[in-house]
Parts: sequence; structure tokens; C-alpha cells
Amino acid sequence: MTRWAKSPTVTAVNATEEDIQVIGKLVSELNEVLHGSGISIRQGDGDENEIRIIFTLKKSIPRLAEELGGHHVQEGTGYFVAYPNDRFEIERAVAVIGSELTGNDRRATIVHELTHTLGLMGHSPVFPESAVFASKTKTSSASRLAPIDRKLIRFLYLQLNPGDRWEEVRWAFETHWPR
Repeated sequence: MTRWAKSPTVTAVNATEEDIQVIGKLVSELNEVLHGSGISIRQGDGDENEIRIIFTLKKSIPRLAEELGGHHVQEGTGYFVAYPNDRFEIERAVAVIGSELTGNDRRATIVHELTHTLGLMGHSPVFPESAVFASKTKTSSASRLAPIDRKLIRFLYLQLNPGDRWEEVRWAFETHWPR
């Protein structure tokens, strides 16, 4: 299991004022969800940038993804990569978002990629309301966390530890997952 073990700061590069507001609302929502975990997220504007969100032209995303070390889906409008240490603690993460996006598509992509940087690194084809929903033909349109996202983040940060193995995750799920 890979996740943050310390409280990260989020900074944005080439963001609009609306982007900063969307990030701020999501940071507030995440801190509400993370209450009691010992982890909180701060929004920064300087050198503190454990989580960096970069807004750039969509055509630049594949090159950035290659430089950052990862795979980018060609049709994608966003990308993320996390850098954990050998204890599976995320130390740094980067999200890249196509600057051509507007309106709810842009807000949903911010929420989607920032949620990934917390350790929810996969996609769910099962819950269309989820911030990390993706199927072969659709991606999430969620501009805020769905109840399932909130449950999963709370579970990840209150019941699991970085480095937990499959058996420990399974036990925690069977014992603590809210039904």
C-alpha cells in the first residue's frame, strides 16, 4: 500500500484563479475526510511542493510524462505520477492537466488527478460518480469527491499504513470497511 505518511503541500503552476479556488475547495474537503488520520493537506504558493499540479498544453503532456517517468494515455487530458520511498511513503507527486480544458471538464480533471496523488492510483469502472472513475469510453465528470471516494480515502488513511501487504489490506477491509 502506497500513501502519504506526512502532510503534503499542494502548489499549482500556470493555474488560473478559478483553478486555485477548485484546488482550495478540494483541499478543504480532503482535510474534512482525513480528520483524525494525522494527515492534512496545505495549499501553498512557494517552494513547498510535495504535490505539484502543472497546467500545460495537452500536446505537451506526453513529453512531460516521459520526463517525469511514467505512461500517459494518448487521448488523456491529465496525467499523474507519484514518487514513493522504499517504505511505500509518497514523498512527491506531480499532476499534469491540459490547459485547454474548460468548465466542468477542467474542474473534474483537477479533482481526478489530485485524488490520484493521494495514493488512489488506479481507476474504477464500477462507480461512475467516483472522482477516479474511468472506463474504455468515459472518464469521471465529478467536480467533487463522491461518497465512495470519501470512504476509500478515510479507509486508506485511517486503517492502512504505507507498505501494508495484500493480507493486511484484506484483513483491514474485512474488519473496517463501512457497510
